[in-house]
Parts: sequence; structure tokens; C-alpha cells
Amino acid sequence: MLLTSSQVGHYRNDVDEEHYFELVPPLERVLEIEEWTQTILGVGTKDAMWEMQMGNLLNNLSYSLDAERRYRHALELDPINWRARYTLATMLESSAEAIALLKSEVERCESDENWLRDNKVAFADILFELGRRYWERQQQDLAVQIYRRSIEVDVTGYERALEIMEQYESEQRWPDIRDVLKIIQNGS
Repeated sequence: MLLTSSQVGHYRNDVDEEHYFELVPPLERVLEIEEWTQTILGVGTKDAMWEMQMGNLLNNLSYSLDAERRYRHALELDPINWRARYTLATMLESSAEAIALLKSEVERCESDENWLRDNKVAFADILFELGRRYWERQQQDLAVQIYRRSIEVDVTGYERALEIMEQYESEQRWPDIRDVLKIIQNGS
């Protein structure tokens, strides 16, 4: 399962917030280490994967604006980098921008049967995030359609299914909960 930006720093829960930020190195130090690493590894030009990994590190260290810049740069370098597009979408405040990114990614993924076969869990996560963003915008019926596809793609994503059913419960969408359970039962 891919991690959302809220899950990336999961271990922060093990350290109280005051002490966590005492442990985080200053951004300048992180960038010095990046430069040193680039030299040691003989990396001439940073590619999309480098930018993606640095974005993950910066996001994990709570440098979210810098992480966002890295994800955007990764997409400039490799416009079909699904990891950068997905991760960027999970951290954006703007649901409209996140939806645009995710919709185009869903279309791209659906057009590549080999990718879908090899990355069904990732595709289910992308669909889930798209559904979550529609739900945020109070477009529940559209979210339900997308969530359904997410579960159909990967019935083993139980955390995903539980979160979906909790959202349905909050809106008393009992038939939708029943449908989720049927999909899981039929797919098991």
C-alpha cells in the first residue's frame, strides 16, 4: 500500500511533537548531506527518482513545501511518474488540483494493461485517494463510485475498505457499506 503524506511520518507518534522537531536536522544540513551523497555516488544530474526520494525524505522530516517542490520537479523530469503524481496529490491542500492530478493518472494507468497487472495495489490506492478527494468536496455519489472501483481492484486493502466504510457510516450510507462487504466477500 502506498503511504499518504499523513502516514509518511508515522513514527512521529512515537515521539512527542516538541522533541520530534528537536531531532529533525535543519533543512540546510539535509541539503548538505544530499550534495555529499550526490558526489559520493557520482550522480551528475538528479533524475525524477532522486527528486521523488528526496521529496519523501523532506516530507518525512516535515519540510512539506520543499517536498512539494521536489515532487513537482520529478513530474517535470518525468511527466508519467505515477509515484510523484500520487504522492503530490496526497499532500496538496487543494482538492481541485489533487483531483486533476489523480484523474489524469487514473486515465494513464488504465491505458497500460501491463502497468495495471503489475501495480494493482498502487492503482487501488490512487483510486482511493481520488475518491477521498471527491468525498472532501461533498461529492459523495462520485466518491462512492471511485471507492467501489478501488475495492474491486484490490479486495485485500482492508485498511482502505475500513476507512471507506467509516466515511459511509458517518453519512449513514448503509447500502454502500453492504456493497463494500459484498465486494470483499465475493473477491475473497
